[in-house]
Amino acid sequence: MITPVIIHRLQWKAYLIFMGTNFAFIPLVYFCYPETANLTLEEIDYLFTHPEKSAVTISKELHEQRKKFGDTRRRLAHDTMAVMNVNDSSVPSDGNTEKARGDEYIERV
Repeated sequence: MITPVIIHRLQWKAYLIFMGTNFAFIPLVYFCYPETANLTLEEIDYLFTHPEKSAVTISKELHEQRKKFGDTRRRLAHDTMAVMNVNDSSVPSDGNTEKARGDEYIERV
C-alpha cells in the first residue's frame, strides 16, 4: 500500500518510477523468455527440461527448423496413424465410448 504515499509525496514524479520499471521489462521479456507459439507440448517440455542450452536458444532453433523444413508434425502424425492401421477392435468398448472423427474415441463421463 505504498503507491498512495508515493503519489502523494512525489506527485507526478512517481509515475516516472512506474514507467522506468515497465521499460526495464521490455528487454527482459524479449531476451529471456522463450517463444512458445505454434510449438507442441512435447517441444515446450523439451525447452524447459534440457539444461545444456537455454530455453530461448532451443526455441529459436526449433522455429528456424520449422521455417526450413516446414510444419511436418501433422503430416508425420497422419502417416504414422496410416501405417499403424488402427482398427476398431484395438479399443475396448464398454458402452462409455463413442467413435469420433478419425481414430479418436471420446469417453462420456
